[in-house]
Amino acid sequence: MPGWTKWGQGATPDIQPGQWSVRQPPARGTSFVGLITREDGSAEGVQQKLGSGLKAGRCYYFTVALARDTSYSGFHFPLSLRVRGKKGAKGKVFDLAMTPMVRATTWSYFTIEFTPVSDTDYLILEASWAPGVSRRYRGNILVDDMSEIKPCLRAGLLTTFPEEG
Repeated sequence: MPGWTKWGQGATPDIQPGQWSVRQPPARGTSFVGLITREDGSAEGVQQKLGSGLKAGRCYYFTVALARDTSYSGFHFPLSLRVRGKKGAKGKVFDLAMTPMVRATTWSYFTIEFTPVSDTDYLILEASWAPGVSRRYRGNILVDDMSEIKPCLRAGLLTTFPEEG
């Protein structure tokens, strides 16, 4: 994944298909990334420095294809995708959004909308247990076909309209 680097303790994200018994075809293109969690509490992620950054208090969204694979070498259970941000390479990490638990073994597209609490110039995608899950386990989430990040369109932002004839 051009521009993305590993993120997280013990992170070794896998370019799929073909590694660790994963045979799922990509949602689009020729490859996708596989992220796992472990019973020791570690989770894999990827990060990317954003070209123009995101402003605090403004709404943004992107779409992404997500699935899971039941044959991921012992990492079978479903996970959520946690979206995080940070300002600067060594900045404090903060949560932006989390998907529901992804149970499907076929690709589903999710629209992820978020409003950063701080200016953000790094985006992090991380495998995660769902909120409220206290027992750590071996799971996987597959990530593909992410769109660019765009500002949210809000009907309330238009305050003037062109006059007719």
